[in-house]
Amino acid sequence: MKLLRLTYENFKAQTQNIVLNESDVDIFGANGAGKTTAFDAFTWLLFGKDSKGRELSDDIKTRSAQDNGEEHSVEAVLQLDGGEAVKLKRVFHEKWTKKRGSATETFSGHDTDFFIDDVPAKKREYTERINALLDEARFKLLTDPLYFKNQLGWQERRKILLDICGDVSDDAVIAANKELAVLPEMLGGKSIDDYRKMVQASRTKTNDELKKIPVRIDEVRRGLPDVEGVAEEPLRLELKHLQEQKDEIARKIAALHAGGAAAEKKRRIAELEARQIAVKNRYEQEVNKAALDTRKKRGEMETDIERAQSSVAILNGRMEALQADIAAKGEAIQKTRDEWHAENGKIFSADIEDACPTCGQKLPTEKIEEARQKAQADFNLKKSETLAAITARGKNLAAKLQEYGEELERLQGEAEAKKERIQSMKAALAALATTEDTLADYVQDAQYLAAEREKKQHLAEIEQLAKGVETEAYKLETERKALDLDIAVRMETLGKLQAHRTGLSRIEELTEEQKNLAVLFEEMEHALYLTDLFIKTKVEMLDERINSKFRIAEFRLFETQVNGGVSECCSVLYDGVERMSNSQEIKVGLDIIRTLSEHYGTTTPIFVDNCESVTELPAMDGQIIRLIVSADDKKLRIVRKDKEQAAA
Repeated sequence: MKLLRLTYENFKAQTQNIVLNESDVDIFGANGAGKTTAFDAFTWLLFGKDSKGRELSDDIKTRSAQDNGEEHSVEAVLQLDGGEAVKLKRVFHEKWTKKRGSATETFSGHDTDFFIDDVPAKKREYTERINALLDEARFKLLTDPLYFKNQLGWQERRKILLDICGDVSDDAVIAANKELAVLPEMLGGKSIDDYRKMVQASRTKTNDELKKIPVRIDEVRRGLPDVEGVAEEPLRLELKHLQEQKDEIARKIAALHAGGAAAEKKRRIAELEARQIAVKNRYEQEVNKAALDTRKKRGEMETDIERAQSSVAILNGRMEALQADIAAKGEAIQKTRDEWHAENGKIFSADIEDACPTCGQKLPTEKIEEARQKAQADFNLKKSETLAAITARGKNLAAKLQEYGEELERLQGEAEAKKERIQSMKAALAALATTEDTLADYVQDAQYLAAEREKKQHLAEIEQLAKGVETEAYKLETERKALDLDIAVRMETLGKLQAHRTGLSRIEELTEEQKNLAVLFEEMEHALYLTDLFIKTKVEMLDERINSKFRIAEFRLFETQVNGGVSECCSVLYDGVERMSNSQEIKVGLDIIRTLSEHYGTTTPIFVDNCESVTELPAMDGQIIRLIVSADDKKLRIVRKDKEQAAA
């Protein structure tokens, strides 16, 4: 791909028409004249970003108080690798709208228009067309010589290099060095990194254990008891002899305490005590049976009392209810009496009409009297019936009142009878309690007393016999204590011998453990050596493979750490040095672009900024646009390599 023409209007306050016609181009200008603007315009046309990858919006507008509807556009004609030419254009402008009811337009934001070969296109269509030419990531790699080194992270740089040259498989690395032949079996399916981490952790732990063992051996050795000159076998013979002497004294003491007459008397005392226990058990059985019978009778009486008291409570409740009914019936009877007297006191009184209610004529005297007599007869009949009804209701109430009174008297009599029975049962219960636990005490039994007297006699005789035994026993006990001291001394010495032997055995165990750990540590060291050798072999193979793809650019993919390990990286070098001048960075960047272009099978216009420091650029297949600082050129001056042409 080559840039044939680049035109931009009102882009960052710059307007230029740069005609390249497939040639390499040098763009001269003083600082601030707009050299980098040409690069920014080209990247904005394609991706909406400047040459540093920053999103652009109103940054591209003319810096004035008001845009006044100006358009900001970039247009380019590109020649594709197949010879086909395509024209692309992007236009950025303000949106001014007139609201309903308003006479003036107001600013409402920005909009961007897109054109492909002068045909308007939607943003999606435009983006798809650009991506079909070259995606943004590859464009940056192939357009800016400094992008790979200065803007990509080392992981991204490393990935790209491995994509270009291919990684080296573990099998290939192992096959390249016979010393690594045993490594697959050691790995056991683990990766080199995982295996190395595991071995390093184990080695650290093993080394820590190795450091501890001499200290532990020294602690055991310093704790060994001093047994110099002590023979174990004679010591054990002495202990045996002393123990036999102690056992003989123990037998003598036992014989004294179990002596004839005293022993016989103790046996007789035991018989007498058994007899006393039998008497006691017999009395206790009789007392327990009597107590059980008494407690049973008392329980039955208490139950009867509780039942009687419960029955009295029920009777009291029924009497209270009857008394309430009697009172209510009395009130009803009195109310009935009052009602009868009120009805009986009523006197006939009638207001007889003396005129016909229909025609209004005055009635005859006989008709008026006839009407009065009829009204009085009706009054007397109704009064008689009402009094008869009240009298009947009163009689019923009186009968119920009498019935309730009789029932109340019956209940009162029944309650009084139960109360008297309760008092009688309580008196019987109290009398029963006074008769409890009145049986004779077993210690007053004749057999018990006789046994107690004989037992006291035998105890007194035993006391006399013991006075002579105590003297002999004291002598034997003194001899036994002396033997205990001799035995303890020799047992202590024997314990020292055992502790000394145990300590020596522990030292042997620790020494053997030290040897085994040392062997294990050496095995781990060898394993780490093999992993280091693997990594170094892989580094050499990768370095050779990758660096063979480049002419001047060099790469360091691994670095040695302080602990001797190797870690991944991706540093860009020139003549083996990472730090380089601007000129060297440009040359290295162009070398990288050459290799990347070959790998991707395409070229793009290459913008080389700050190119005034480079006296000679390497030959490139792609088109080179050099941006050169020139203090004398206040406006951009564009020079094609085939001929010099000033910018319009």
